[in-house]
Amino acid sequence: MEYKKRVICVWDDNGRQYLEKLKANAFDTEIVDCEASLFLNHPEKFLPDIEHIIAAVGRDLILQLVRLRDHWDFTLAFLPNSSQRTLIKMMDLSTDLDHNIDIALRDDAKAIDLISCNGALVELKATIGTIPLIGLSGHAHTPWEFLKDIRLGLAQFFKMHLQQFEIETANGKKIKTAASGVFVFEHGRQSTLSRMMQYDHSRRDNQVMLIIVSPFSVVEYMRFLFAVIISPGKGEKIPDAIGVIKSREITVRASSSKEVVLDERSSVGLPVTFKIMDQKLKVNAGPKFWEENSKQSSDKETIKIDNLPDEKEMKRYLHSHIPFFSYASEDRFKELFLSLRKDAETNMHYIVLMLLSTLLATIGLFSNSSAVVIGAMLLAPLMAPIVSFAMGMLRADERMIEYSLMKITVGIGLALLASAGVALLLPELALTDEMRARINPNLLDMGIAVFSGMAAAYSKSFKEIAQSLAGVAIAVALVPPLSVAGIGLGQGNMDVFYGAFLLFFTNLVGISLAATLTFQILGFSSVVKSRKSMLIVSALLIATVFPLYFSYRKIIESYHLEKFIQQSRFLVNDKYVIIKEVSVVDRDDVTLLDLTLSVREALDRHDLEMLKQRLQEQVEEKLFIRAEVEYIL
Repeated sequence: MEYKKRVICVWDDNGRQYLEKLKANAFDTEIVDCEASLFLNHPEKFLPDIEHIIAAVGRDLILQLVRLRDHWDFTLAFLPNSSQRTLIKMMDLSTDLDHNIDIALRDDAKAIDLISCNGALVELKATIGTIPLIGLSGHAHTPWEFLKDIRLGLAQFFKMHLQQFEIETANGKKIKTAASGVFVFEHGRQSTLSRMMQYDHSRRDNQVMLIIVSPFSVVEYMRFLFAVIISPGKGEKIPDAIGVIKSREITVRASSSKEVVLDERSSVGLPVTFKIMDQKLKVNAGPKFWEENSKQSSDKETIKIDNLPDEKEMKRYLHSHIPFFSYASEDRFKELFLSLRKDAETNMHYIVLMLLSTLLATIGLFSNSSAVVIGAMLLAPLMAPIVSFAMGMLRADERMIEYSLMKITVGIGLALLASAGVALLLPELALTDEMRARINPNLLDMGIAVFSGMAAAYSKSFKEIAQSLAGVAIAVALVPPLSVAGIGLGQGNMDVFYGAFLLFFTNLVGISLAATLTFQILGFSSVVKSRKSMLIVSALLIATVFPLYFSYRKIIESYHLEKFIQQSRFLVNDKYVIIKEVSVVDRDDVTLLDLTLSVREALDRHDLEMLKQRLQEQVEEKLFIRAEVEYIL
């Protein structure tokens, strides 16, 4: 590695501290130093005799040094202080002074692009329009300043609107589109902006990169921000709502905005032309900087605007605030809508699978086999028409709603008839644990239904995760409770029928409502169009919650009763009774206690009656006790 023979260090009050160590460098480099204001006032005293400047100054003074390259030919290196985090990251430097001195004194400076905006230098970025939270200033030195940047960015969210932009490239290509804002940036790879477009960005490619931000909704923009933060620069797919144009020169006109903001410090009136400056700046930087900016000059233009609104969508959103939820046109999601309409239609495959899954579930329930019941869940086709019904409600598609409800009704009827038929053929078989698990639904089951509906709608919306629907089918269990309800009908046990069908109905209503709202959040409609359907489903949801709440309250009461009994020792007629195990079962207005008692002396009838009386004081319902006694010898 070769090093410079003679350099000048330009310093300010913060950079003065580096002079002693810089002059004592191990590379035999002669160091001339000058205070920054003196140097900038009289650069001719030093240039062109010295061709390499080391800047130990702040941001504003660095910019003034860069502007000197219009009149003088020199190379530039940096000795940043610890507060200049942006510069350190951008140039692959560090907080280690020896490391920075080594890089600053090397004789290996290379040229990088500089962008001008109507002749003014773009240091980091130039913004036209409203682009919340993208490319924060980067100058926040305290947490309070950073929070202020975040607060100002969030305040812009609900001010966003799409305006018309006319963009022309160096080759004469004209693009007319709608966007909330556009920006040009020259920044290090550590920034959000650079990482977002990591696949095709270099500070040495002789190209201006213009990013066009055109979200259809606040939610879509938030999803874009989330994707940028969580997985920036992964793959070569441009994020949704984003367009990219690269050319050596780009001219921008806007219908609403009147100026472009440069580095949040100055502004230039529109229209503006961004272009690569003819005078290149040669700098010293760390090895990673050159690896990431290895791409050389290219005259080939890049225009990627598939994610931007078409002419019809432009008219819908132009000059109005973008909605919280976006409107998804038939054209943009045609494949999904066709799939859901097909799912809403009843066919022979559906009937056969419904019968087979119900028969399988019923036999699994009678045999008390959870594995067989899970297999029936996977086979059951009921989830598809419920998701179609949710989309039909959202978009007021009467045909989809009608066909979905018909398909769901047919499925319910087939399931009840098939399981009731099996129960009639097997009248001597009693209820199993698998059946009892499905006849006492509570609010927790509603929670499962809601989250399953969200997962089902989300999985259906993206082909790459459609296989997750199998997991949703297992989680929500639609056919097994229907089968238990049918068994209740076949055996004439209406309590079983009511409990099991309430669980199924809970799942049906919860999935429908949650899937509808999930589709809305994903942008398939800006509003719920079929308000009547949604009101009906919401009313059913509220009506369903009441019995679920009382059931849930009984579970909580039973839990507290168990904990109280297990932690208590009872003295009955001078005999200690320890309750080792307790199980509470609620049936109508009766509470059944299964107890395991540990005693040292035998308990007679009078002792047991007194123990029952003590326990009865803890519950309002009539108490029945079944006890097993263990003797401690």
